[in-house]
This record gives sequence, C-alpha cells and structure tokens, in this order.
Amino acid sequence: MILKQEFSLIVTVINRGFSDPVIDIAKAAGAEGATILTGRGTSIHETDTVMGVQIQPEKEVVLILVKKPLRRKVMRAISFKAGLSSEGRGLCFSIPVDEVAGITHLMASLIPIKKIAVNKKSVLPPSIKAVQKVEQTEQKKEKEKIIIKKRKVVPTATKKESK
Repeated sequence: MILKQEFSLIVTVINRGFSDPVIDIAKAAGAEGATILTGRGTSIHETDTVMGVQIQPEKEVVLILVKKPLRRKVMRAISFKAGLSSEGRGLCFSIPVDEVAGITHLMASLIPIKKIAVNKKSVLPPSIKAVQKVEQTEQKKEKEKIIIKKRKVVPTATKKESK
C-alpha cells in the first residue's frame, strides 16, 4: 500500500561513531527509528594531511522518517543535544516526502488516502498504467454511488392492482 501523507526525511550527517546518540535523541523526541549509512567527508575543512597523505574523516548519515508535524521537534533536539551548532560536529536538514510505502508499523495510525493494488508476486512498483486503471475504477465506483443515491425507486403498479 502506498500512503499519500506528508512526511519529512530528516538527514543528519555526523562523524563516525556518533550515530547512536543521535538516534537516541531522535527517539526521545518522538521518532520511531532510523537508518544509518556510512560515507566520507570531502569538505575542505574536513581534510587533514598526515605524512603528505590527505585523510578524509569517515561520516555516518542518519536517515529518520517522521510525520511532518514532528519534524521541527526532532530536528531541534538533534541540533541542540548533539551539539551541531559547534563547528565540525555535523549537519542536519530535512526533505519533504509525499508518498511512502513499506512502513507497516505506522499503517495502523495512518489513514490511507489512496490504496494501490499491487500483485504480491511482483517486486517492482506498479506501472503508471496500473495506477491510472485503479484510479479510474475508483472514480467509476464513486460516480455509480452518486447515481444510485440520486435515483428514486418508485414502485410500479402491477396488473392485478390496477384491475
């Protein structure tokens, strides 16, 4: 099922080894989980030279998906408690997310705006034509409901009653 809700993806880039405290801070602020990716910094302020060889510090990228109203609270908690206002500690930003699939732990608390049927055998997302077909079918059903409500059923007299 694909949910059309407003979410935000909070991205926090920090030095390696500091992801666990960031996740703990985010969870305390209301986030439900996170994904950690590893990377390396390439900023001119982050490179050091040891014996003529440039060393680029390793980074961790923490991805946290939250409902939009929770975004500011989680970001402020990370920023203040992880010390991101200090130089070289990292950065935190958010990206708007319009549609989400695969967050089954949140499904019960969310009201899906649009359900899209997907063949369970397929690992690929539904094609655009399949999505359009589902939407057309839903629109047709809605129109039929409206037509049925507008119709008035008037009983007709049978031949026996009219004699």
